[in-house]
Amino acid sequence: MTNFSARRSKSHRSDRTTAVWIILLAATIFTAALGFEDHSRTTTVGIALLAVAFFKVRLVIVYFMEVHTAPAWLQFATEAWIVIAFALLTGILLLTGQTQS
Repeated sequence: MTNFSARRSKSHRSDRTTAVWIILLAATIFTAALGFEDHSRTTTVGIALLAVAFFKVRLVIVYFMEVHTAPAWLQFATEAWIVIAFALLTGILLLTGQTQS
């Protein structure tokens, strides 16, 4: 790899990291704003908050823990964990009927 290619690759990674960080920041602000509203304990808001939280978890795992460069089995395992954990928590939330305050 030439020096120019190495610098360009490093710059690309830096740009991607910055973009992911901005997305995480925006998602955090969104969930904070949503959480401060009075939604009368609606399940829909709880599920939305869980969805955003697991979206953020996925971004951290894939980009900051660099699982996107890991072997396919590890990528699959982390994606499966995220989906299963989200499904289980969503199921619990739906079974209880409403969020707790």
